Amino acid sequence: MLSGGRLIVGVGAGYLEPELTAIGVPMDGRGARTDEYLAAMRALWEDAKPEFAGEHVGFTGVDAHPRPVQRPLPVVVGGHSAPAWRRAAHSGQGWYGYMRPPEDIARQVAGLRTAEASIGRDHRLHVSVTPDCRLDAESVAAYAAAGVDRLVVAPRPDADVAALRRWLERNAPAADS
Repeated sequence: MLSGGRLIVGVGAGYLEPELTAIGVPMDGRGARTDEYLAAMRALWEDAKPEFAGEHVGFTGVDAHPRPVQRPLPVVVGGHSAPAWRRAAHSGQGWYGYMRPPEDIARQVAGLRTAEASIGRDHRLHVSVTPDCRLDAESVAAYAAAGVDRLVVAPRPDADVAALRRWLERNAPAADS
């Protein structure tokens, strides 16, 4: 047990054409490819005798160890579009937004909730966001009001490490709590 059952996998279809071109993946169809890869990974993580046959990946007679402790392994899907919301609702346990203001996150969460309802999902996805602003009580409250469950703090490239450490000590619970 490498992570002690704390692993969360994040996936996204990608949006930068040069990056996709570099790995030989066309922009068109990247969402369907992402769905297929995620299904193949779930087969490896969850099936006693994994096998998968798809348009882009196929295997039989292979296995992957160690297996994730969590069943299902939490998958958080990123993306700011209706296809990403559908992917999250269908295949994820959460949704992730990166560097979006609270008012945009509220729109994203509304789209996500619509996608959940469209497939009859019986429980809502967890929403995590890396904020696009400095955090204070007002901005944290705005993200919470927008439907965010968790803020993921990402230091800016120009972050003062000592100031970041002080902020974390003030705002993050101790590891043993």
